[in-house]
Amino acid sequence: AALSSALAALTALTLHTDAAKDAKDKADDDLASAQRRTDDARQALDQAKSLLGQATALRDQAARTAAAELRNLAKDAPQRSLWEKIAEAFHAFIEFLRSTVIEWITTILDVLSTIAFFIFPPLGEAIGFLSGAIELGAAILTGNPAEIGLAAGGLALGLVPGGRLVGKIMKFALKGTIKDGIKTGTKQLTDVPTTTGTKNLDTGATSYGPGKTIKGVFSSAGKNLGDLAARFKSRPPANGNTIVGTNRWGMKTRFNVDDVRAEPVVNSNGKQIGVSFPLSAKDTKSRAEWASVDTNISTGRYRGPDLAPDGRAVFKSVPGERPTEAVGGKLGQPRPDFEFDQLRRAPWAGEASDPMFVMAHSSAKDVGLQLKNGKIVNVSGGDFAKVLHNNAVFKDAAGANPDSSITMIACSFGAKDGKVAPQFSQVMQDLGNDRQIYAATDTVWTTRPKDFQGSVGFPGGDFATIAVSNKGEFRPLNSPGAGSPSPSPSATPPQLPPLDFGDPLPDFSR
Repeated sequence: AALSSALAALTALTLHTDAAKDAKDKADDDLASAQRRTDDARQALDQAKSLLGQATALRDQAARTAAAELRNLAKDAPQRSLWEKIAEAFHAFIEFLRSTVIEWITTILDVLSTIAFFIFPPLGEAIGFLSGAIELGAAILTGNPAEIGLAAGGLALGLVPGGRLVGKIMKFALKGTIKDGIKTGTKQLTDVPTTTGTKNLDTGATSYGPGKTIKGVFSSAGKNLGDLAARFKSRPPANGNTIVGTNRWGMKTRFNVDDVRAEPVVNSNGKQIGVSFPLSAKDTKSRAEWASVDTNISTGRYRGPDLAPDGRAVFKSVPGERPTEAVGGKLGQPRPDFEFDQLRRAPWAGEASDPMFVMAHSSAKDVGLQLKNGKIVNVSGGDFAKVLHNNAVFKDAAGANPDSSITMIACSFGAKDGKVAPQFSQVMQDLGNDRQIYAATDTVWTTRPKDFQGSVGFPGGDFATIAVSNKGEFRPLNSPGAGSPSPSPSATPPQLPPLDFGDPLPDFSR
């Protein structure tokens, strides 16, 4: 419209030779200005068309990749559980919609916003703001502070002509660097501990309870279709080292014994005294700190007379669910003293060597393990015996402690009428184990209380203990030299020695 008006004005001035020269010059300036604006608009439109073509190509490539992965899924169907594949594919597809498709839609809106700015600026601002709002909403759903911060910044760019397109180019160029920086900065704000009303629980008190095996921690679905491809790649055929467990949805999942995450347990002298199967970084830290304490009454390493009349190695049998040192105290009040009267003789007391500890989260029916890819799985007692027997870290511990018995630091592993202990004990015998094995009948705690009076060590220093909830105890699962093959189905199964369990134990399997 501006160009037509300028041309008309120039024509009129040409027909009237008596027009003022300054009016003609002004018309020439208007014509030149209109031509420049037209050229700028055409250039912006060409750039927008180019970006739109790239976004369309991204969509088409995503569709082709998705089709290829679905074909791979069909080929891999005989090797994996169909329901497991469906569940993983559904979650990965939802993540794909949230990331790739949302990114494609916002790119289209950013292109339209840039074009609209040259025609009607308020419309361009509205479209840019809409694109930013969609991106921010998708980021909020992830809960990732880094993505939320980037999306909030992109929302403001929607009010600047072409600002979101420039921001998107920078996002692609610096993707990962900015996000990691924001994540690192916000972590210091989100990881601050709180104390309201009571003191924090003793960081040295760790439970190995059944709840840990049910919740689980899983890595998020892939950010793009490349992660989806990795999920559905073909797996090697099953062999003697293949274990079948269940994931958080109760579906079967297959893995190799070498896929299980395991860590050595090392004492203050640098000697390996066991193996740990952690489910989190917190498990790794707390167990390492417990094992590194010089004074450990569970192995009889302490000053002074024996704490039990018939043995030096002791454990704590507490009347409730939590030992006092794990409960904490009220603010402004001193911590309660350690109840030495709750100590009981450990069944491994008097043995020639200290026991070898196997630390894991368990219940009376299964054991929780973390794979090296971060997935949490639950396995039966028999499968856990296979994992333990073939684990390289356990073999190192066995080599460092050739004459030691095995003490299971795992909740309710030896519970009455539990499924884990009989299965684990029998498979360990089948695999040639001739070590005595002890397991707790209830929840197990490893704690590091303070020795205020210097009863077992230096005054004010820490000492390591093992506690069992609800007046529980450690019981033997099998005797040395019992490493014989499993009996035939017609033979009478071996019976565990009768034990007095006292009051009925709570059913943790419900």
